[in-house]
Amino acid sequence: MAWKNAPHVMVPADYAEFFRNVVVSGMQLERLGLEYTSPANLSIITGWGQSIEGTINDKDPVIVDRGVTEFAGDGVYVLTWDEHLYIKRLPKADADHFDLISDNPKHKDRTVSVAEVTIHARVLYVWSGKKL
Repeated sequence: MAWKNAPHVMVPADYAEFFRNVVVSGMQLERLGLEYTSPANLSIITGWGQSIEGTINDKDPVIVDRGVTEFAGDGVYVLTWDEHLYIKRLPKADADHFDLISDNPKHKDRTVSVAEVTIHARVLYVWSGKKL
């Protein structure tokens, strides 16, 4: 399954579709204080890996805004760097560089050129499901 805006980037094959049809109330998104470009740009994806664990855990459902394809301030983004797809915390290091921050201290943070990063979406909300 390829990311829509980046056909050359692949999502890990072992991640089966968890959500097929979900209706989210615009009023509830407003109550949560979420700002987004358009309801049509909202998607639910599944988090993967451990690099941002603690913020987004492996297989957590995540609401993203695909209308955000450029840096719009510090936040968590879905991005491509070095031909790999990531979810990373992304502040600007300086005018020409981003810091790709992994919230999990076991993973190394990196400073990379802005020109090497393609932003696909901004993460708005994480549904941290817990089995009770």
